[in-house]
Formats: sequence, structure tokens, C-alpha cells
Amino acid sequence: MAPPPGFRAIALPPGQLSLHTVLRCGQSFLWHVLPLPLSAQPTGTEPTHEYRLCLADRLVCLRQSHTHIYYRAVFPAPAPDPPPPNAPDSTLLWLRDYFQLAIDLPTLYADWARADAAFARLAPSLPGIRLLRQDPWACLLSFICSQNNHISRITSMVHALPAEYAPVLLEYPLPTGGTAQYRPFPEPEALTGPGVEHRLRQLGFGYRAKYIVGTSAALQGKRPSARDHLAALRAAPLPEARAALLALPGVGPKVADCVLLMSLDQPAVVPVDTHVHQLAVRHYGLKPAAAKGMTPALYLQIAERLRDVWGPYAGWAQAVLFAGELREFSALGGAQGGESAKEEEAPLSPLSPLSAKDVQEPETPRASRARAGPTPTPTKPRARPNPTLPPTPDSLPRAKRKRGRESLADREEDGKRARVGLDDNLKLEMGMGMGMGTELELQAGSAGERVKLRRRRTVGVQ
Repeated sequence: MAPPPGFRAIALPPGQLSLHTVLRCGQSFLWHVLPLPLSAQPTGTEPTHEYRLCLADRLVCLRQSHTHIYYRAVFPAPAPDPPPPNAPDSTLLWLRDYFQLAIDLPTLYADWARADAAFARLAPSLPGIRLLRQDPWACLLSFICSQNNHISRITSMVHALPAEYAPVLLEYPLPTGGTAQYRPFPEPEALTGPGVEHRLRQLGFGYRAKYIVGTSAALQGKRPSARDHLAALRAAPLPEARAALLALPGVGPKVADCVLLMSLDQPAVVPVDTHVHQLAVRHYGLKPAAAKGMTPALYLQIAERLRDVWGPYAGWAQAVLFAGELREFSALGGAQGGESAKEEEAPLSPLSPLSAKDVQEPETPRASRARAGPTPTPTKPRARPNPTLPPTPDSLPRAKRKRGRESLADREEDGKRARVGLDDNLKLEMGMGMGMGTELELQAGSAGERVKLRRRRTVGVQ
């Protein structure tokens, strides 16, 4: 089929890239996912959604059919001068880099399936899941927001940062009517001013607000820029790059590994959370965690085991199976689903479509609870609740009534937990790196006091 008006085309089947999975499975939280108006005569092969991301100088808009990715760039007024006739398409170059299109994904799937019977069994329903090569600055702050969190709330937080702290780049129509404003991701300088932490707390960031401001301040003076400083870690050895990330406020092993994998060119890194641990127990011979939960030794054991199975692109394989853990995609069979988002479009002047020859040939990489004490005897019998009625606050145990009022994690700095920070002998930071709630266990170095926070498991987009 011909490209939509104003779009160019890249011949790329869903087996190489599934936009509707990759852009919604906990890698990047900045994309806007917009349903398109229904066709009067749908064929089942036309695009159903548009995906938009605001860069520093343009808005990138994507659609996907069963054979092609369609793209266009929208620039703020006044539009830049047209490039020379033989100049490369800068938006196409960005797409090739961001989606790492030089890597042949079906070849990786085949290599993993040969080496791993569990992957061979699970992956056919999850085609086209490749790792993004994101801007390290936006990726870092996104995964600081992800700690003890789930995808829909992380997305709201990450979208709130440009909405509050970046100027409007352009305004553009939505596919179904109306318009929306688009802002690029803010610079560190915008997130270090007076009142930023207080405002972020008002917006629902909780304890993460301190870490966003602290990390922004730590990177603000880097030369030539914070983005360039982080991007330079792509050329650093893995231990050096990891140590540089761990030195930043609010960054523990899991957040660091997510940033390494998804923005700093470390495809063998396997971030481990409770769901990756469950995968390792179910399919790869790992034992369940003891009562004390995840420890640094267990974290390393899981990551090393999965690297042994999947080889130099182990982080990519983990991303595929992780997506299968999300309820949004657990029954996915390659078809596109639906999730509404907040923003935007109108056609530009038509552009000539690109042929299949305009996409470079893929390179084939080588894939080689705290212990419960005795239950106190109640002073008087508690009335048995009526199972047909919802519980009232007075019918709940006191601890549950208290937890119902506010989140443990988001009030941790209001009391004793405020004195147990990430600088106090971090036992292991198990904040959610890819959108799932889990357990955080810290040990205070000064008083030797342990604090364990347990959170309800949350999976996928709510």
C-alpha cells in the first residue's frame, strides 16, 4: 500500500520491529500512542495507531502496516531550509540508530531458540521486540522514576517532566481532531532550580523527586553537556560505565543496568527484577529466593546464568521474555492492540516514498516477607466478615487500614525511612526498572537497622 499522505516508507515487517509492543513494554515512556480513525473500508492491513516522540528539534511520527514502517518529521516554524538533493535524510538516520535497524532481529531469535528450549517455546507469540538505543539522559531519569512503580504511572511521571520544565516546541493536530502541544525532554538545568523537588512531590513523584533533582545537579556542570557526558560512557568499559551511574543519587544496580542496556550499548547486561527472577526459576534452574529476598549474590547469579544461556545479546532476549510477563502482551500473537495516549496531526506536503533499497542491509550479530513472629492472641473475638460485602475500614486490621491511606514507598521519607538513604550501605536496590512493583531492602550503616519495604505486585499497563 502507498504511504499515508506526508509519510515516507521503510520496508520493515513486524518480525523485525513491532512498534506497538516495543514502544509500550517498559523501555521508553516518552512516546504518545494515538489511535487512528477507523477506515470506512478496513482491510486489516492498514495502520491502526500513530506513535509520536518529541525530539529537541522535531516531532517524529510513526505508523506501521504489515509490511512497512511509515515516518515523517514535523518541524517548528519557521521550517528549516530543505536539505540538498543528495543529503541523507536525518530522520531516517535517527530511526536507524534509535531502533538499531542494522541488527537482524529474526537471526537473533533463531540463535536464542537453538540455544534455549524455553525461548523457542515462548518467543513465537512475541515477534519484533528489539532494544531501543535511547538518549541516555532521558533514559536515566525515566528509570529513576521507575523504582517501585508500574508502566502507566511511570509514563505519567516521565511525561510530567517536559510538561512542567520544557518549552513548547510546536503544536500539532491529533489524528482524531483537536491539537496538542509537544515539548522535548528537559535539560538538567531546568530540574535543579528552587522548588523543583517540592513541585515534583506535588505531581506524585514521592521520594523519587529528591533523586531526580540530585542526579540533575550532579550532571549539570558536566562538559560539554550532561548528555554528552553520559553518551561518552558508551565507549567506556562496562565496569567503569556502571560505576559512573551508581555514583549518581537514586541509582542502584537495577536502574544502572537498565540504562546500560537501553542507552549505553551494553547488550549483554541483564537487569534483574522479581519477574526476571521468576523466569529464571521456572525455566533456567535457579532456586527460589530465601525469605530475605533478593541479595547482591543472587542478582549476579541470575544475570550470569541468563548471559550463559543467551550470549552477547542476553539483554535483548531478556526484553522479549519480560514483555511476555506483561499482561498487555502475554497473549500477543503479532497483532496490534490498543492503548490510548494523550496527544496529536495534519498532513504535510507529500514526500516521495523510500524504496526497500533505502534501508541498509542488516548486520547479523553473533548470539552465542520479614519473618512473622507469633500471632498475638486477640483480647476479644473479631466478627467474621460477610464475604458478600466489601470490607469497611473498621473491619480491617490496623496495618491494612494504615496502608490503605497512603503508599509505603511514597511516604518513606516522612518518618524513620527518611534516615535510610541510598548512601547508607545499600544492600540491593530492587526498584522497578521495567515497570513492575517489587521489594526494596536497605540497611542503614550507622545504626545497623534494617528496613524492608514490600509492595504489591503490579504487572503491565493499568
